[in-house]
Amino acid sequence: MKKIFDISVMVRVAKHLEHGIFEYRENRFVGYFKMNGQLHKCHILNPGRMENFLNPGAEILVENRKSPKRKIAFSLLYVIHPNSLILIDSQLPNKIIKEALQNRVIDQFKHAKLIKPEQTYGKLRKSRIDFLLDNSLYIEVKATNFVHEGIGYFPDAPSIRAQKHITELCEVIEKDSSKEAYIIFLAQRTDITEIRPFDKIDPKVAHLLRAGAAKGIRMLGFLIKYAESGHLACLGEEIPINLQPYDDF
Repeated sequence: MKKIFDISVMVRVAKHLEHGIFEYRENRFVGYFKMNGQLHKCHILNPGRMENFLNPGAEILVENRKSPKRKIAFSLLYVIHPNSLILIDSQLPNKIIKEALQNRVIDQFKHAKLIKPEQTYGKLRKSRIDFLLDNSLYIEVKATNFVHEGIGYFPDAPSIRAQKHITELCEVIEKDSSKEAYIIFLAQRTDITEIRPFDKIDPKVAHLLRAGAAKGIRMLGFLIKYAESGHLACLGEEIPINLQPYDDF
């Protein structure tokens, strides 16, 4: 695929990033960090466990998004790892994929004429697909920032939501052979060489991914490309999805 690193098509992650040192996590969405010797509360934009990198003493990047509508001013956006920035924001991947679709940088979708985000579908139309292309191609976006020995694994915590999404994509293509379904996995760090299901963490998601692929769900993996020290991001190079069984680590 061609790579678009032009700032004009990149997604803005933050306007003003500030360094801090992570202290502890109060719950899935709230943590504390130190900056200039003072303790601050931050909103953690990801409910995942992130136990192998978001720990006391980790160097982080935050943005002050103080607003009358916010209870917590700071948002935690990155962990600084020796090999890569690790994106925390779980909402940004959809923005990156949307930009890539609109700029037609993913070969499989470059001929799509109509791109609709967040469309209802499924039984009773109570679910939302991340992107619907030309009313016939369904795209679900999943992100991962867990890595072990250069391999990214999804998910890093049991995910009933992911189980539901994969099941519903299977139902779409089983019900209507003219429909297509894709899952795009976006690695939120640049030190990942391939993405695998995390059998140990969520064996049901792992089973559904393999079964879904056998039924016709197509899967793509990409890295994120960062610019201006993490202030901007866009879709990076494609990496493989490996659904083969493997030994637990």
